[in-house]
Amino acid sequence: MKYIGIDFGLKRIGIAVGDTQNCVAFPREVIANNKNTVSYIKDFVKKEAVDGIVIGESKNEKGEKNPVMVQIEIFADDIAKETKLPVYFEPEFYSSKQAAEIQGKNEMIDASAASIILGSFLNKNKNKENKKKMEIITIEDFAKIEIKAGRIISAEPIVGSEKLLKLSVDFGEEKPRQVLSGIAKYFPNGEGLSQKLCAFVTNLPPREMMGMESQAMILGFNTDDNFSLMNVSETIPAGTKAK
Repeated sequence: MKYIGIDFGLKRIGIAVGDTQNCVAFPREVIANNKNTVSYIKDFVKKEAVDGIVIGESKNEKGEKNPVMVQIEIFADDIAKETKLPVYFEPEFYSSKQAAEIQGKNEMIDASAASIILGSFLNKNKNKENKKKMEIITIEDFAKIEIKAGRIISAEPIVGSEKLLKLSVDFGEEKPRQVLSGIAKYFPNGEGLSQKLCAFVTNLPPREMMGMESQAMILGFNTDDNFSLMNVSETIPAGTKAK
């Protein structure tokens, strides 16, 4: 879905555009706040095929409405009536100040403030959607997952793959298991993995990748830029089950 963000000012109005797919808002333009503003925005949202409008909500640190909110609410009502689109308020705290710190003061600062407001709205809604998608399970469901401590004996790259590493992991069994994991980006050539004691899911069916079988799945946390393995204390023997 596509949205525009608005940073309302008594003299100028900043406009930004963004969508839920990329969750990124871009400053678009700054317009004068006058008798033609509502009509201009009506044409703008029609041209851009917008699904909703997000307006910065001006409140103080106590959560009380600032005096300008009276004008913002009137403006929001007018926009909703003219465009027939849903209008959302997104709390803004020093968005103009943030924009100035990022890019300095210039003629597009109000549009940049609008992009901060819209970006906050998009991210919040993305998090809400992710929570909705997460299926609730019972304790019985969770009990079906076998998580064990495993010691990585060796780790090496797989020829022909930029993502996968081949791990040999000791789970206190008769022989080590082969585990394939797409963590080569964070551990080039498997460096730093040998002898690490980590958490693995061990009762998944074997999975074939690159013509090889993976017999468990290593656990970790990752963001867009960082990754962390779920390490286990050295006081825990390899093969110990999580409870």
